[in-house]
Amino acid sequence: RKGYAKQMMDLLTRTADEFGITLELIAAPPAYMVRDDPTLPDKDELAKFYAKHGFVETDRNYAQVYMTRSPQ
Repeated sequence: RKGYAKQMMDLLTRTADEFGITLELIAAPPAYMVRDDPTLPDKDELAKFYAKHGFVETDRNYAQVYMTRSPQ
């Protein structure tokens, strides 16, 4: 919670826009990491974070949210 993820995402999306690259991701914390640290954000919290950076939900299931972001 120090803003590192936001900085990284800003750089990634800016670069993808510059080169016309569509980004896709699965918003879900790895299960092994959640076992080690149950305070990690869940799939819905991650999807909300990614939505702030222009990603839109394309599909979901009980454990994951699939998202994509077109160049802007």
